[in-house]
Amino acid sequence: MWSRDLAATVGVNVPLHACEHYYTLFESVAGLDPSLPVLRDYDACTYYKYDAGKLLVGACEPILLDAMARIPALRDAGIQKFFCGPESFTPDVRYHIGQAPELKNCFVAAGLNSIGLQSAGGIGKVMSEWIRDGHPPFDLWEVDVRRNLPFQGNRKYLRERDGVGLFDQSSFAKFRFGGRDVLLAQQESGVGKRLLQFRLQDPEPLLYHNEPIWRDDRLIGHITSGAYGHSLGVCIGLGYVPFEQGRDPAEIICGNFEIEVAGVRVPADASLRPLYDPNNQRIRC
Repeated sequence: MWSRDLAATVGVNVPLHACEHYYTLFESVAGLDPSLPVLRDYDACTYYKYDAGKLLVGACEPILLDAMARIPALRDAGIQKFFCGPESFTPDVRYHIGQAPELKNCFVAAGLNSIGLQSAGGIGKVMSEWIRDGHPPFDLWEVDVRRNLPFQGNRKYLRERDGVGLFDQSSFAKFRFGGRDVLLAQQESGVGKRLLQFRLQDPEPLLYHNEPIWRDDRLIGHITSGAYGHSLGVCIGLGYVPFEQGRDPAEIICGNFEIEVAGVRVPADASLRPLYDPNNQRIRC
């Protein structure tokens, strides 16, 4: 939980924010046996595990009634401890591991999002190999600490980002009734974004998704999906960029485009048409 502030003292960005995490320790649970496996209830976001003769129920919010519905024996059990403490979470709920881009030989293993115990063995293995060999043992970009941008270390951003998970499910019902009006309004005003294809000018960097799109030193969007294009010999990405109705579509690809990969901006070409065989000539051959 303290990794964000500790890393900041040496100029390293590790976006982390503390959220409330609850667990309840039930005693005298009928039928409880030491061989009970760890149980996970994904619908209720809870877990149940044997703990020294007691049953521990953990969650990210108080859900005692749901737990008692899942395990009726808890209704007659006593509560030895009800605990609420801070747990660190990352903006995208993925680990922060690997070598920090800001400081050579500074390795990070933080932000385990409440699953640190079950992840510890695997993270310890890949981190030891990473430190020994100087590179990850396999593709770990999804959890690589280099994916983070400087603004993500901002406390206000982290607080609001981690608060997104706390929402009123009645909003789905509201959308069911209000969605038609939103779509009609959009139909009248027009779509404000266009999908572009991007081709990196450097064949070395790799694209996956969520890489920032820059045009003339201005952040305008993010890559939604990307992969290596073997026929073109470079990485190709897709991303939406702002587009005003009534303008010439050709104007949208004007300017100097860059895709930020692991903190480094890589020049890129933008296109409204397919980058490979745009006229379907190869298919017609």
